[in-house]
Amino acid sequence: RFLSSPPAPPTPPIALQIWGATTNVGKTILSAALAAFSPFPRVHYLKPVQTGFPHDDDARFVSGFVKSHAPGREITTETLLTYSAPLSPHSAAGVELSTFREGGPPEDGVFVEGVRKARRGL
Repeated sequence: RFLSSPPAPPTPPIALQIWGATTNVGKTILSAALAAFSPFPRVHYLKPVQTGFPHDDDARFVSGFVKSHAPGREITTETLLTYSAPLSPHSAAGVELSTFREGGPPEDGVFVEGVRKARRGL
């Protein structure tokens, strides 16, 4: 008789943060590629702030890229805050109403709590 090794314990979720100093540096494309070619069967994409919405919708792009390049992968997306003005987040917040509160950008704690909630749901 051959003895088999016990099953490997489940892999805990990992989080990757993609940072870039400005627009059009490839953050969304890199995120989409990482999500599509991840070794994990489930991926969650979290976009803290999206400006230029709905014309620019990075979550929609990432989801579409994953579905077309990795059809078996489960992808969920979430965007915490959107502004329609295609400006920097702080500038867009200055001219629009925030979905969290009126006027100005939300405080950092709002984003931290949003990320915590998203992580708990994974």
